[in-house]
Amino acid sequence: MITVKIIENDLDRYEYITFPVNKYSFYDQLDRVGIFGEYTASLYDVSWGSYLKEIKLSDEPTIDEFNFLAKRLDKIFENECKEIAYRSVISQYETVSIAEAINRTYGPESVPVFSCGNVKEYGAVVLENDFLEELNEIPDELYSLLDNEKVGRLMQEREGGIFTDGYYVIPSSYEPQLVYDGVLPEPMDGWLFKLEVTVMDGDDPDEDMLETLTLPASGERIAELENKFGKPVSEWVWLSFSSGLGILDSDSMQNADGVEQLNEFALTVSEMSRSEFVKFKAVLEAEQPESVSEAISI
Repeated sequence: MITVKIIENDLDRYEYITFPVNKYSFYDQLDRVGIFGEYTASLYDVSWGSYLKEIKLSDEPTIDEFNFLAKRLDKIFENECKEIAYRSVISQYETVSIAEAINRTYGPESVPVFSCGNVKEYGAVVLENDFLEELNEIPDELYSLLDNEKVGRLMQEREGGIFTDGYYVIPSSYEPQLVYDGVLPEPMDGWLFKLEVTVMDGDDPDEDMLETLTLPASGERIAELENKFGKPVSEWVWLSFSSGLGILDSDSMQNADGVEQLNEFALTVSEMSRSEFVKFKAVLEAEQPESVSEAISI
């Protein structure tokens, strides 16, 4: 996760928001502290394990860029070695642009990471794996006579490797990739509802047919799933339900008449302006509708 500080320009209002975040949740947090005008966003904190604590950015990223970086970090930091490799590569520079921070999340597996805390331990790794070509002609029985510390120090000098948190890393081996060059591979999540949908197989839901559906959904997406399920949308059921907006993650929404009704509601909300949406949320909180039909009427 990364935490971004949002400061409304020319005012004292600010808010800390954790990314990645859904678009509706993001604006809801701003609405609740009264940030409606132009704002400035800056990276406040990076929270992953004990390895990466900060990224020093040289520019002012957009909210979508912050969100995509957070998604990428979530993905690569599922693997400890990738996390260490990324931190080691990014820390070689005093500052990086948001594009560089994003692009370096691709390809961290090209960076060798060894579990060893000093040159002596790395020397043993070098000898065990025949990394030092000059030693190829030495009989195996003589390896035990070699000085692990000297071998490790020699290889470190050649590779420019670093020791960090019990690991030896070679950042210079990183192979750069250009994935983000002004157009993000994916935007911030803008769904109002996320469902796991399927159809009934007799008396039970067919979990083998389970699909993730985000709302509002296009006619093309609905038609695609109708073709897969072999049944119209009116016969679909959902096994899980969540909303990008906390106030809508309620029993009244989950007890909708069906996916079509939820999609109608989501489409209506998605067409609202920011000011209309603020008023709508206020009325929802005041009225506490007991059904999706009532929410649609509001």
